[in-house]
Amino acid sequence: MPFRKYAATPLDPHFRENLFRFARKQVCSDLAANRVVQRTIEVLCHEPELLDGRDVNETIFALLRRHAFEETNLLASRTSKNSRYVFAQGAEKRISTDI
Repeated sequence: MPFRKYAATPLDPHFRENLFRFARKQVCSDLAANRVVQRTIEVLCHEPELLDGRDVNETIFALLRRHAFEETNLLASRTSKNSRYVFAQGAEKRISTDI
C-alpha cells in the first residue's frame, strides 16, 4: 500500500484505514490500534517534513511500528503491575486465613 508524497496524506480517509489495518497486526486490540494510528497521524501533521524524505512508506511505517511498540510495552507494564497486585492480595488473604 504505497503512499504518495504530498502534505495532505495524513488527512486522506484511506490513509487512516490503511494504517489501522497495519497497526491492528501489531497490537492486541482495535482500541490500541486506533491510538497508534492517531499518534502516528498527529506526528505527521505536526512534522510534515517527515514526508519530504526519499521513502515516504518507510518513514510512515517506521513511525507506526515505533508507536505500536510503545503501546505494547505500555499495556504489558500495566498488565504486569495489575497481576502482581492481585497476587499480593491473594497472598495476604491466604496468610490471614492461616493464622
